[in-house]
Amino acid sequence: MLIGTDGSNAQRNFEKYLQLLTYTLEREGAMPRRNFKDAAEFKAYLQEEKEIIVDVSEQATQRPKNQEAQKEQYSEKSDLPIKS
Repeated sequence: MLIGTDGSNAQRNFEKYLQLLTYTLEREGAMPRRNFKDAAEFKAYLQEEKEIIVDVSEQATQRPKNQEAQKEQYSEKSDLPIKS
């Protein structure tokens, strides 16, 4: 609406420019690592960092009707200790 394009075209452009950004960051050695085998590997990777910024915005999801599937979606974040 703001730039005069429909949703599908906007999505195609987003994907195209995301590929370009990914390529450029990888080529420059600035692409952040996204996968770690465990928490220890993640901690070791960030050991030298002075400051870490984490996006903790929640994403809406549809709750599964099956109770077992609900358990897989459940976040026990309220049970985690808070560290400052």
